Amino acid sequence: MTVVVGFVGQDGAVMASDSQASELDQTKYEVQKLWTDGGLLFGYSGNTAVREPIAAALAKSLSGFDTSANRWHVKARLCGTIGPVLRGEYANYVPAPPPGQIPLELAGNLLVLGRDADGYWLLDINHGNVGTFHPERGFHAIGSGSAGAQVSRGLLEHYEPEARTVWHLQLMAYRTIQTCIRFLDAHVGGAVQLWTMQDGTCAEVTGDALEDVEHGVEQWTLIQKESLDEVLGAGHVGEPGEAEGAELPEDLAPPE
Repeated sequence: MTVVVGFVGQDGAVMASDSQASELDQTKYEVQKLWTDGGLLFGYSGNTAVREPIAAALAKSLSGFDTSANRWHVKARLCGTIGPVLRGEYANYVPAPPPGQIPLELAGNLLVLGRDADGYWLLDINHGNVGTFHPERGFHAIGSGSAGAQVSRGLLEHYEPEARTVWHLQLMAYRTIQTCIRFLDAHVGGAVQLWTMQDGTCAEVTGDALEDVEHGVEQWTLIQKESLDEVLGAGHVGEPGEAEGAELPEDLAPPE
């Protein structure tokens, strides 16, 4: 299983995934599921036999191409590049599936983060080479573990990620993937991979910066636990809209 999530805010975007890949014989290993090329952020869920040629084709196609142009032009470029790769990989599959069907072993999704004059955008290109933008929630998940990510996102809905800073989006993305790794099938596992897109730059969050995110998530979950304890300790739940118990910090400040 694989899970990749993307969050889009006002001043940036974040993508995160688990890092574990597995073979049919249950062999497990670490793999980089996220990467950047041409000013875009990519995440792929599916077989490496498809991901690697797609990444190579995109690197060649995006060389010299302005990915900050109209998002629809970028989508056309991406689908035009990916289509021949998919057809070639599907044609080489043995045994061949019935006409019009795609081998399940090779079916995957590509998640793309980009930015144009209208802001940050989130695009999903499926195994049929159909691209869909997801502007309505500022969030999308792909992979066989995406249902778990959708549930996790639903539990964070009141935080309204569309209006959050990149720091907050990092916390939300990390926590979503961490939850999937902890509670989904064993094939979702390894470490959390985290990337950001901000001010025209894509960067992986590693080292001390990643430790800051991990610590931020620990603080966040602790505050939530304490708030539930306050509600339960009050002996009753107030009317809708009322808040009882100790006041909580308005925000989790980013590290200095």
